Order: sequence, then C-alpha cells, then structure tokens
Amino acid sequence: MMLSLLEKKLHHLFHLHSSSSSSRNSLLLLLRFSTTLQTLQNPSSSSSSSSSSSSSPLQSAHFMVEEYLINKCGLSPDKALKASKDLTHLKSPSNPDSVLLFLRRRCGLSDPDIAALVSRRPDFLCFNVEKTLKPKLESLQQDLGFTPPELVRLLSQNPNALCYLDLGPKLDFLKTLLGGSNENLLKALEKDLFLLGANLHKTLLPNVSFLRHCGVSDSRITKLMTQKRGFVTKNPAEVEAVVAWTEELGAPRGSTMFYHMLQTLVCFTRATFEAKCQLWTGLGMSGAEFMAAFRRHPALIHLSEGNARRKVEFLLKEAGFEMPYLARRPGMFTYSLERRVRPRSFVLRLLKREGLPRGELDVFNAMSIVEERFIDKFVSPNEEKVPDLREAYLAACAVMHHGMPIVSKQNMLMMNV
Repeated sequence: MMLSLLEKKLHHLFHLHSSSSSSRNSLLLLLRFSTTLQTLQNPSSSSSSSSSSSSSPLQSAHFMVEEYLINKCGLSPDKALKASKDLTHLKSPSNPDSVLLFLRRRCGLSDPDIAALVSRRPDFLCFNVEKTLKPKLESLQQDLGFTPPELVRLLSQNPNALCYLDLGPKLDFLKTLLGGSNENLLKALEKDLFLLGANLHKTLLPNVSFLRHCGVSDSRITKLMTQKRGFVTKNPAEVEAVVAWTEELGAPRGSTMFYHMLQTLVCFTRATFEAKCQLWTGLGMSGAEFMAAFRRHPALIHLSEGNARRKVEFLLKEAGFEMPYLARRPGMFTYSLERRVRPRSFVLRLLKREGLPRGELDVFNAMSIVEERFIDKFVSPNEEKVPDLREAYLAACAVMHHGMPIVSKQNMLMMNV
C-alpha cells in the first residue's frame, strides 16, 4: 500500500519536473529504485507488472534506453527522450555497447561525434557490428582511403550513409568524377545531402553519361553538382527536359553558351523565365533584345525586379545610355551599382568634362576590368591634370557603399559632375 502511494507520488513528481534536466535524472533513479523494491517485496507480481508496463510510457525498457542515451551517448535529456521513441524495441545495452566501442576504437569518433550521430540516427545503435558496420567501414578505409577524421565527417554529415547498399560503388564513382580526392568528395556531400542518397544506376550514372554526351566536361559536371544542388540527382527525364529547353533557346550542345545557359535554367521553370522576359521588356528591351542579351549573359535573369529597375533607371537616366547599347552589353546590369557602376561612371564623366581622352573610351570596357586595373588605367594617369581625382573616386565608392563619410568640399563638387 505504502509502495503504491510512493510510486504514484514519484510519477507525479516526474511529470511535474520533466522540464529540468537535473531533476529529471534524479527522478529517473528514484523511479528505478521504487520499481526494484516493489519486485523484491512481491516477486509473484513481477511477470504481470512487466506485461502491463508495455503500455506505460515509463516502462522499464523504455526508461533504460533513455537513461542509456544520456549517460553513454552524451545526449541531452530532451534529445534522449526524442531518440528513445525510435528504440522502444531495444531490450539490452549489449548491441549498443558493441557499436559505441567500435565507433570509438575502430573509427576514432569522439564523444561529440557520437552524440551528433546517435541524435540524428538513433537506430545506428542497432546495427550489427560484424555484419554491417565493420565490413562497410573497413571498405571505406581500405578501398577508398578514408582516414578516421574523414570517416567522422562522412558519418556526421550523412548519418544514413551505412544504410545504402551501393555505398562503396557510389562513393568510388563520385570520388573519381571529383578528381580522386576525398576532400573534394566530402565537400560535395556536405553541400548536397541528397547526393549520397541518389540511386547510382538509375540516377547518377544516367545523368552524368547524358551530360557528357551533350559535351559537358567532367569539371563542369562537378560544378553543376556542387553549385546547383540537386541537379544531377534529378530524375533523368527532368535533366533531359532542361537540356532540350536550353537547345530550344538557341544554345547548341558542346558550346560554352550551352553550359552557362543550362546552369542558369536549372533554377527556373518556363513560367518564371517568362516572367523575367516580361520584366525586361517592361523596362524597355524588345523581346528580341532580351533574348539576345540572355544568350550573351544568362545570369541576367538572376537579378531581382528591384535591382533591375534601379540599374536601368541609373544607366538610362543618369548615365545617358540607350537600351540597345545596354542590351548588347548585358554584363553591365550584373555589376554592383553602388560599388562599381556609379563611381566609375563619375570618373569617366569627369574625365570627359575635362577633355581628357580616357573619358571617350567605351564605358563597358571601363566597367568590366578589375578595380586595380581601373585605377591604373583611368585614375593614376590623370591625377596631375585632375587634382584629388583618386581621393574623389575612393570617396565616391565609400559614399555609394557605406553612406556619407567625411569628404572635402572640393571633392563633393567634383562628385556632382
């Protein structure tokens, strides 16, 4: 009778203090003690109580799993509670102990590595060491040359890795495609967590083979793999559809244009592409000019509507360009308005006002070169004829990028050319 009341009280306290980690651990020990004491006092009831406890959230097996996850795997009480729901069938620590021993001694995983791994894949503790873990991990080390730290990276980022039947051949294929480097392989897997889950024979091999047939080099395929996550793991029919669309828009297979256009169209549907076309025609391009601009510089359609409008407004109204000129040089729209286009336009207008020959050069050439080259070509040679030109240019860059710094009155007047 007294024991029953004690156990009810402990159950009440357990639920009352479940949010506190220290209180929760103490109460877990008290509950375990009360259950053991009850069994000693009434042995005949042990079988019936064990059967009835299977429906209780505090059943012995469930409780022991949660405690094991906290004490042996390093999980927090909250994560242990969540993970234990996937391990209700676990009745003994024997197999988990073998797994943890193998991961620590054979694979070199640290306690934080193990905690992260078990938190993401609790059933990792149920793998058979001799039949599953040892053969696959030894294959990774012996056949693919994975070091213990590399195994840690692989398993921490891809806790499902050992569940794939074609793990070895898939990693071997990807490693070869990525230049034979485990570092490149791990970086690719970290960037695209779906890459390792793709079917080797139904997805990866057909897509890579098809892209090669289209004239895309392995180096560019790897760029597609790492920069456009999910593309090479798409259904082969979807990859073929994007390739057909790329050709439809005027890019022949094997050309540089084909690769860059393909890389862009991967991110769009026909509907979103049409919306971009309408945006640019609304800003003053004809349909033909937009398509010509897109073929020259596919990244043009990555610009947001607001960004595109600001650049068009400046280039047409303030810089004095005409749309046909800009449509033939779409790269102008992809440069930073604040850090490049405005400050350099200011320098060119100033040189032109002073009658210096550099001011008459093609603006696109001035916009397309790197910063150091621009200063060497347009600023430094004219500093004697235009005093404080360098200071004024750097001030213009600062004004556009960071707000209004302290600038001399003379330079402020120069910036208003």
